[in-house]
Amino acid sequence: MTARKQDHNKGKILDCSIKSEYDLMQRCHIEEFTGCWIWRGTFARGSARVYVRLPGSEKGKVMNGGRAALCVREGKEPDRELRLEGYRLKCRNENCCNPDHCRWMTR
Repeated sequence: MTARKQDHNKGKILDCSIKSEYDLMQRCHIEEFTGCWIWRGTFARGSARVYVRLPGSEKGKVMNGGRAALCVREGKEPDRELRLEGYRLKCRNENCCNPDHCRWMTR
């Protein structure tokens, strides 16, 4: 999914970036049994690719689903140390974007 797409009906450019947990949830299929939010958008290298625009930034970033969920919840990108360590999904579903299932890994 591109960050911006043309609305052919009205000739306007629509912003498709994720700015809140609600935006993220609306673009996922929610599994009732597991509570996983399964991304319905673009995939690359086997995992969800989400375009996120964090508060206070003019440009967005493409990142995988779990990282996007944590960044949207916290409203900022993590410190360099956490960014290098990565994140872990409690549900072990690579395509899950539920922030309750994600946590930053530390050594």
